Amino acid sequence: MAVQRIHVVVAGRVQGVGYRYFCQVTAQELGLIGWARNRADGSVELEAQGVAAALSTLQQQLSDGPPMARVNRVDVETIEPLPDETQFRIRY
Repeated sequence: MAVQRIHVVVAGRVQGVGYRYFCQVTAQELGLIGWARNRADGSVELEAQGVAAALSTLQQQLSDGPPMARVNRVDVETIEPLPDETQFRIRY
């Protein structure tokens, strides 16, 4: 199975509601690696890498988010996989 990587920006009420932690837990459950971080504009940005089926499931989960989040938009772009990562982490 080919490894893919996506870059995602999630807009809405996604800061201060545990969204990055939600991304981390969900990605780890799906066997994905990458990172998530808050952006100055109030959105959350992340990159995730793994098999296509797991990335598709992650995208579906990101549209819902944790209970206190309100997701207005999820922008996804496919990018080149990176060889150096070994886990999914939160960036500060």
